[in-house]
Amino acid sequence: MSDPSMRAHLVELLGALEAVGADHEELYDTECREQLCDAAWRAFIEPEDGYELPRSFGLYAPQADVTVRAALARYVERAGARAVELALDAEGRLDALRNDEVETDGERQYYDDFFGGIGDGEARRALIR
Repeated sequence: MSDPSMRAHLVELLGALEAVGADHEELYDTECREQLCDAAWRAFIEPEDGYELPRSFGLYAPQADVTVRAALARYVERAGARAVELALDAEGRLDALRNDEVETDGERQYYDDFFGGIGDGEARRALIR
């Protein structure tokens, strides 16, 4: 999936997360990454009716959680709308988020720096059956 709009939305998300991570290294901890992964899955990849992004992602500073939540909400809204336009199924949405050709401008970070192995293992196997 190399739709320019989807790429741009991912670049924006990763850049915002990288900016938070510069001052809040706990963003790279497993706990935070798992929470980001779960939220992205439930809000974007396989959207659940009535699902709301969590207020906390395990960051030490409440304002950092607010910033992360806002960045993910922007991505879900914009990339989600584009995914509907492109008629992407869950696998297509996962591929759009896991685009390893997209990196941040600053530290050259990729999706897995923030979302770990999203879609690896059982969840991915169940998705593509």
